[in-house]
Amino acid sequence: MRARSLLSMSSLVALKNYFALREWIALLLVMLLLAAGLGWQNGLGRIDLTLYDQLITASARPARDDIIIVAIDDYSLAELGRWPWPRELHAQLIDQLSLAQPRAIGLDVILSEPERPPRLGDAALQAAMA
Repeated sequence: MRARSLLSMSSLVALKNYFALREWIALLLVMLLLAAGLGWQNGLGRIDLTLYDQLITASARPARDDIIIVAIDDYSLAELGRWPWPRELHAQLIDQLSLAQPRAIGLDVILSEPERPPRLGDAALQAAMA
């Protein structure tokens, strides 16, 4: 009788372990499908970007008064012509900014296109940046 109760007890434990293993496998599959779906729809990227935006907004500091940004906007394009501008024009802008004796000038434009027709703009821009 005791052997029979031990057998039924061990089979109950084995059955319990079997169902626990099935639950874990099912949970793992659901989590994998959820992660794959969010990754496929870029849901995780959106959550990441939203959290980043909230963090930056919460820790924002006022801009310093001694920093000036000279932007290329629609008015600039209307006045100076369509993009890309000749490198000589960038050199003239840097020369004019240099007259104010700033501590630094940052130039954030992509000059990937060669000038047409070939001009001396590269040399002028190099001289202005030196």
